Amino acid sequence: MHKVTQIAEYGIHVILHIANRNHHGHKIVTAQEISDSQNISLNYTQQILMKLRQGGLVESIRGPKGGFYLKKSPHEITLRMILELTEGETAEIICEKNPIKQEFCSLEANCYLKSVWFGLKDVINEYLEKVTIEDLLNNLINKNHVPLINMPSSH
Repeated sequence: MHKVTQIAEYGIHVILHIANRNHHGHKIVTAQEISDSQNISLNYTQQILMKLRQGGLVESIRGPKGGFYLKKSPHEITLRMILELTEGETAEIICEKNPIKQEFCSLEANCYLKSVWFGLKDVINEYLEKVTIEDLLNNLINKNHVPLINMPSSH
């Protein structure tokens, strides 16, 4: 199973911190403030912010009063976007990256497990596409710790 990496988790925390500060009237947030508040090294915070900026989720302003702000509204930013910008993908399928045996695992082969793994990836992506920074921000503000999205059961 593909796990959520540290950079992806931090990417979510970085965006959520900026959104929370925006909610409280602070449009611009410095990398140092994010680093301090999230207990992430400044260098790593800057690397994450660069990926998020290159992906169009945040923008930067230079200068003594500079910093970062959200380029999109919190309801437009999904967890899938953040994971894809920080990790490159949301779920890694062995058939795609590192086939066990080429004759059984290639994308052209007729493997009985391929549809399971690609189906799982689709469910993960569908879920991550539904959860937005606005959802997490509302949970943070209201101190809720409840499931954000209920996926339909197949039974």
